[in-house]
Amino acid sequence: MPKLANKKKSFLEQIVKESSFSGWSDETMRKAAVKCGIDEADAFVIFPGGISEAVNYFAEINNELMVKKLKTKKLEKLRIREKVAVGVMTRLDLHSEHKESMRRLMAYYLLPQNSFQGLRHMAKIVSLIWYEAGDTSTDFNYYTKRGLLAGVFISTFIYWLNDKSKNHEKTEKFLHQRIDNVMQIQKVRAKFEKIIEKLPFVRKML
Repeated sequence: MPKLANKKKSFLEQIVKESSFSGWSDETMRKAAVKCGIDEADAFVIFPGGISEAVNYFAEINNELMVKKLKTKKLEKLRIREKVAVGVMTRLDLHSEHKESMRRLMAYYLLPQNSFQGLRHMAKIVSLIWYEAGDTSTDFNYYTKRGLLAGVFISTFIYWLNDKSKNHEKTEKFLHQRIDNVMQIQKVRAKFEKIIEKLPFVRKML
């Protein structure tokens, strides 16, 4: 068992490579096992839940890497919107050598049986980015911020998949535009809420 455990990371790396050609599936896991010299039975000992468990492990590893890299960025010197942008780009940069694999992973998450898993992983990513950006909210803003960032992240991810610019400069520009749009929406919303609160019939209801 210890020897199998030591193969877990290298096995996952091979699964990622194979997924670029055949997507994320148990069959892909079997192909990766052959190339790693792992028996099929042992492959399902390493990942008892099959490809679903491998995807969870992939997300977990990249969450750890993202947080580790963000802690070296000196985010405290940046504005909130800049911190969030750095967080998103840091996550995307982790996958820059495996874009096709990430495209296939998105297709995996879009399958009905995998949609909740995808939502759970997305929620974790945006929550970690906000946490590293210094957000400590626990009220309704906690969910609002994460929901908005999830939308920004997904649209930026899709743009990034087709971006061939140097160091993904176009993606970063697109990301900042999306963040600016969200900030404008939030400002309009805040003004609207203040106006509504001042209306006589609203005060009576409060």
